[in-house]
Amino acid sequence: MKGYAAIDDGGAAIYKKVDSEPPGGKVQSRDGAWWEIAEDSVRPEMFGLMGTNIADAAVDESTAAAAMGDWARARGRLHIRLTPGRKYSYTNPLWLTGIRESLIIDGYGASFQNIRASTHGVHSIFANNECLVFPSIFYRGGRSLIGTVTPPYEYGELIETVAAGTMTVTLSSGEAPSSFVVGERALIYGFATQTAAFPNTSVYFEYVVITAINGLELTVAEPLRFHYHSDWPIVADSAEYKGPARIISLVRDSTYLETKYIEINGLRCMSDTGWTKREGGTSARNGRITIANYQRAVLNDVLGDGGMYVSQGQLFTDNGSIFSGRVELDKFIDLAEMKRVDYGSISEGTGAYRVVISDSILRNVGPIDALDTLEIRRCRIDGYGTSHTPRAFNGTFGTPKSIFTDNRLKSYSGLRSLRGESDVSAAFTEVSATRLDMPTTVFVSSNLVRVVRPGTVLYNAGGEGVFRCEGTPREASSRTFFDGRRLSGSYSDGDMLYCCRYPYVEGLRNQLIGNDGPTEIFAMVGGTGQSRPMLSKRYDEYSADGRWVLPSTINARISNTPLYFHMGFLVEVTKLTVAVTRAYTGPSPVAKLRIRRPGSNTSIAIVDLKAAGQRLIDSFTVTGATTDDKLTGLDGDPIGVLEIGATGRLAYASVGEDAVWSLIVEGVQRVD
Repeated sequence: MKGYAAIDDGGAAIYKKVDSEPPGGKVQSRDGAWWEIAEDSVRPEMFGLMGTNIADAAVDESTAAAAMGDWARARGRLHIRLTPGRKYSYTNPLWLTGIRESLIIDGYGASFQNIRASTHGVHSIFANNECLVFPSIFYRGGRSLIGTVTPPYEYGELIETVAAGTMTVTLSSGEAPSSFVVGERALIYGFATQTAAFPNTSVYFEYVVITAINGLELTVAEPLRFHYHSDWPIVADSAEYKGPARIISLVRDSTYLETKYIEINGLRCMSDTGWTKREGGTSARNGRITIANYQRAVLNDVLGDGGMYVSQGQLFTDNGSIFSGRVELDKFIDLAEMKRVDYGSISEGTGAYRVVISDSILRNVGPIDALDTLEIRRCRIDGYGTSHTPRAFNGTFGTPKSIFTDNRLKSYSGLRSLRGESDVSAAFTEVSATRLDMPTTVFVSSNLVRVVRPGTVLYNAGGEGVFRCEGTPREASSRTFFDGRRLSGSYSDGDMLYCCRYPYVEGLRNQLIGNDGPTEIFAMVGGTGQSRPMLSKRYDEYSADGRWVLPSTINARISNTPLYFHMGFLVEVTKLTVAVTRAYTGPSPVAKLRIRRPGSNTSIAIVDLKAAGQRLIDSFTVTGATTDDKLTGLDGDPIGVLEIGATGRLAYASVGEDAVWSLIVEGVQRVD
């Protein structure tokens, strides 16, 4: 056909004859036969979605948009080519959901706009005028609920405890629901960290493909990455999902099918000018994109008047997009990677395993955490909202590994370090040499629920390792217990024990800019001055060759705020080696590195950072000392923590004036 309603109206398309009436993209000939569009890539005009000039008033074309969505869902894929300069408006932001295989939107120069709020009013979560919504995998009820109520949640089935490496998952009761389908995917998840909210941040999750169903047993295609426990702590007691492990099908509702691949190129997501709110967030979503329930999602050069919420998918990539509102990278994401983006706000990501942001502009930065690794490289960090905490990335959940490299940060008064407070604490009861416990209510309220993992070391107030957790916390009779092994640090039943919220923080070559704070290269890793390990690079695992290495790149600019180097247990130190490979050349007349036990007035070593060279200290000899060094030698007492700082504040007038040094600790673990 040469057009949709008229010749050359942009709706020309190739059609094929079909046996029965298709769901969309259709015409009926005079003989009663049905025909449907037979092209691999389509234009919206082929479905009657004509659009308007961007500057003109919006026209509601929801019926035509729905026809395109129905046609795409029947085929399982959609590649749509928008017309540059056109604005396509509708009132249902879910019209592109449930397209099974792939959705590709080529939208350079064109716009989508949801006008529901200004035309119908805001009544539910889906009517809040988000530009596009790919909804939660946990919703029940499908697109039919749009504009009526917030869809109820569905949580999946409880499962029995299963070990990593296993390929069979057993449901706890009943029978395998019909929603589980051989060849289709499901999500296994558990260990909740929030008392409310859903989807609740779960520490452990993975996407699996079901290969066989036998009664209550589901066989999956690959060995499980994690252990899952039926007795994980009851964290969210008032919700149906409380914390123990579950599995949920991703194809249980035909209208909420997972989309395997989503790609959006060059599209502008417009806000509704008839509604004033445009920021991201739960109650102000004008022009926002919600992307969930996908295997792979890629954005290229998208322009958003609102924000973006990303959740519940394996791989997410954003290349070059600009969003005016808040961007949130939330739960059940394996990897979220952003390059060359410009976000008006970014905060509160808590449930992605790995978040990588590079070569970007980030404004109004709030708490950002990751379940495993957060990397921010070569970015301009421009503004920190209204809180102006002393920590630039003041996370709340904790991140096992944080890496910040070559960033330029707009300074403000009071900015002192890159990461949030490091330790959380609670009183424990010692059940045995291999088990500690506490009331689950204490476990949850102390925030230990957010940071304790297998391998976590619990320290006493003096920084000595007391207990190493060797499994995830679990619950029995409303008490959370921790299995592991006792270390040599002193401990009495009921003592407060501490663990590190940010056990690995790496800050390299980050520079402060602006007039509201210091302008020199910034010491990105700092402690609180207490005698237990804070923000620093730590090796808690035993070193087989008895060597622990701390390079200065973790905190090249030593100032009056010390860092703490922790071996994870008491060590009979036999040798310390300090190598200054680049001398300090800044304006301070004295630049000395001090190494001592936390809180002690006696130094093990004071090393002149203005003099390059290697210094060796052991129980018998001191070699390599320069005139201004003070190397007193080791006294033979075991050491658990080393405090490393400067004898006075060091100034820096330009880049490259800081000293580069390394510390090597050698010794033998003390065995009681």
